[in-house]
Amino acid sequence: MDTCSTAEGFPSSGELTHDMEMEQRREICKMVGAAINDFIGNVEGITEELQPFLCKGKPSVSIADYALRLLEKTSGETTTIIFALIYIDRLFEKRQIPISRRAIHKLFLAAFLLAAKFLVDEPISLAIFAKAGGISMAELTCLELHLLELLDFTLCISPQRFMRYSSALNLA
Repeated sequence: MDTCSTAEGFPSSGELTHDMEMEQRREICKMVGAAINDFIGNVEGITEELQPFLCKGKPSVSIADYALRLLEKTSGETTTIIFALIYIDRLFEKRQIPISRRAIHKLFLAAFLLAAKFLVDEPISLAIFAKAGGISMAELTCLELHLLELLDFTLCISPQRFMRYSSALNLA
């Protein structure tokens, strides 16, 4: 006879929600990574504007995995990832700067940090972001300022633009 008098051995609703949320985050990071890879294509060179973002060698982790790591280590939200993507796209739109595969990780980290600071009303720990991104706090501070300058200190994103990107990523 099959008896089940307790919920022992079954995941709680909180665990299910957490697992579903993590799967959703993985999917969003994959889509954002694919969008960035399509966007940058096979650009290998680097322009002067992006020199500070250049990695010494080819990054060993995909941009999708890097984005997921940033989300996990900083307790970030998926909205932050979308804002970061929009900032990178805006950089290309406004300045026509080709973005190299060797610069995208640090550029994405700086964009992610700016998005988090813009979206969150609480203080942001630069140390957590630097550690998650694999760079020093001093370097991250320089990258943040440099990207702000490249974006003309404009971080606002219209709800319409946010919805366009969300829809393109099948999130809306």
